[in-house]
Amino acid sequence: MERPLDSFSNSSEPGERLVERHIPMDPKCLRCGEIESIAHLLFQCPFAQTVWRMAPLKIPSDTSMGLP
Repeated sequence: MERPLDSFSNSSEPGERLVERHIPMDPKCLRCGEIESIAHLLFQCPFAQTVWRMAPLKIPSDTSMGLP
């Protein structure tokens, strides 16, 4: 059974990972300019935080959720 984030993580790697693989690109988030990582895309980016606040879900206050 596929986990919910598997399809997301396989379809698009954040800039941080692409740079590690020596793929020439800007590792910064297009929305806020910070280094793009999975944790950033899902929780740390101001845009993601706005989306989470608008969602009718309860999220833990510790949003790291074990992500590197």
